[in-house]
Amino acid sequence: MLSPPPSTPPPPSLPPLPSPPASSAQSPPSLTLTGVLYFGGNEGKSIELFASAAIPDLSAYSLGVASNGRADEIDYTLPAESAAAGQHIWVARGTNDQFRSEYGRNATYASAGSWISFNGDDNVLLWTGGSVVDRYGVANTDGTGEPWEYSAGTILYRASNTRPTAAFDLAQWRVETSADALGTFEVQPPPPSSPPAPAPP
Repeated sequence: MLSPPPSTPPPPSLPPLPSPPASSAQSPPSLTLTGVLYFGGNEGKSIELFASAAIPDLSAYSLGVASNGRADEIDYTLPAESAAAGQHIWVARGTNDQFRSEYGRNATYASAGSWISFNGDDNVLLWTGGSVVDRYGVANTDGTGEPWEYSAGTILYRASNTRPTAAFDLAQWRVETSADALGTFEVQPPPPSSPPAPAPP
């Protein structure tokens, strides 16, 4: 009776391939701070935002006001509602009637609270994921006497086709004195890519 041949040991296993490093780049935010509205005293203070893409849940974003050079802070989280691409959003300190009286349109979110308390030398902040992704004003700086200081009776409005910036860029903003500026911010989509050239015969 023949004995079975000795079994061949299995080949040594190879070490697993290393995983590719995770990208540190983050997608740009789909919400942009586009207006700091300062008509009509305290109750007219409001903020305009713009959705550059559809946002299924606005509660991923928060707003804040950092007063007199204080540290950045979160004061208000947007409601858990969706926003359509291209939608302008107005967050008002006062009632909807007060907002409509000053700006000639309805607020998206009225009576948002007294945290909308900027008075010309304060930062206005947009947050998501625990970080500031857009702002008006230089971080940790009192704006008194600074080039970006603003006053009652004005609207600070963002130039169209500019993008959110965690570091403030005054060149992206202009001063308006008419509510007609509201709702005019837009972002042009990138031009369509050219189709690939046909393969040579």
